[in-house]
Amino acid sequence: MRKFVVILSLVVVGMLGLARTTMATTVLDVFFDSDAECGGAGCFGATYHLVIDDGGTADTSYTATLTVDTSGYTGSGTFISAVDFKGSSSVTGASLTSAPNGAGNWATVVNTGQAGNECSGSGSGFVTSCDVAPSNLAPLDGSTYSWTWDFTTSGTIAFGHLGVKYDNEAGDLKGQIVSISGGGTTGGTTGETTGETTGETTGTVPEPSTMLLLGSGLILLGGAARRFRNKK
Repeated sequence: MRKFVVILSLVVVGMLGLARTTMATTVLDVFFDSDAECGGAGCFGATYHLVIDDGGTADTSYTATLTVDTSGYTGSGTFISAVDFKGSSSVTGASLTSAPNGAGNWATVVNTGQAGNECSGSGSGFVTSCDVAPSNLAPLDGSTYSWTWDFTTSGTIAFGHLGVKYDNEAGDLKGQIVSISGGGTTGGTTGETTGETTGETTGTVPEPSTMLLLGSGLILLGGAARRFRNKK
């Protein structure tokens, strides 16, 4: 019986260790909610939140989520037409996995352009998504919108830029662009012009597949323990 308990304990500890190694960790988390932090033309009354997670893996794959709360929007636009972020000096690939009215309705480019240039121009390290027909995918009706990307990079994660372009049907809002540049330390930089750091290397979230594996293993171990007792 003692030998069985030792083996059971070792198995449980090993499975918990596996669960820990596959937890996603937040490596960058910055929030901007004032004109002083947004700089340039200001925030236009909206708030901006960028979070980058490492996915719990040891490779160069990350997940970024940009959330824009437009409930306080004060500009004259009618929708958001483009968004961007820069979380590293160079991006080797990116795909938009979630966006207002479906990721398939947004075009995504990497290392090319910013939100203000509608996915054109140049911009090393930038991941930019712009709406395609139909437009008005993210109307400025007080809603909160989120864009999520999976991306890979060979560089260090650091806050470099966050951009949002407001537009209208006429396409004549040339100046309503939020363009926030950061300093470049992991987890974001602090200060009135670079936003508030709301977390760094915290907020681990278990991967669903890992928790399923752990739960299944515990059920099997419980069954083995019952069979062991029945044999005695």
